[in-house]
Amino acid sequence: MRSKVGIAPALAVLVALLAVPTLAPAQQLIVSCTIATPDATAAPIEFGLAAGALDGIDPFDEPLPPPAPDQSLQVYLQMLTPPVPLPNRWRRDVRPFFDVTAERVELWAMTVESAAVGQAFTFAVETTIDEAPPYTLHVFGPAGLYRLVAPGETFTVPCTAPIMAFFWELQYDEQVAAPPSTWGGVHAQFR
Repeated sequence: MRSKVGIAPALAVLVALLAVPTLAPAQQLIVSCTIATPDATAAPIEFGLAAGALDGIDPFDEPLPPPAPDQSLQVYLQMLTPPVPLPNRWRRDVRPFFDVTAERVELWAMTVESAAVGQAFTFAVETTIDEAPPYTLHVFGPAGLYRLVAPGETFTVPCTAPIMAFFWELQYDEQVAAPPSTWGGVHAQFR
């Protein structure tokens, strides 16, 4: 027996499917940093923000494998509050966008272990951004280092100890343009 189904129900299903909004592309802001000395180059570390990432350990994070016995340069990230008692050495640490938009700043701790004391580290920084919020990136560390870092920038830092700690600071930088005003002008707006 043949069913008599008209074209109208199939057309209604097609229209309904076309009306469903598609998902927006995933947002991410990933910073990749490669550190080198004249004798060695460490595996790059990555940190940043991504839609779908969680605080703590998630599929976006990647632990650093144990170093080779003859490795003279090792770079790794450390979670500020590690959620589990694993070795706190990470090659990749990605956090949710909510953290930086709510708190306005996000920090990543980085440790550099090197036998190149007296030489210089070369930092090479790259970023991957998909519709990310406006931001500024700073690195700070030993000897008063506090530097604004631009994507694609390469800079050097002296190696003054076999183990050195650095911090990466990502600041959410959404500024709203407002005309300059006196206190009386501001006060009058909020009466």
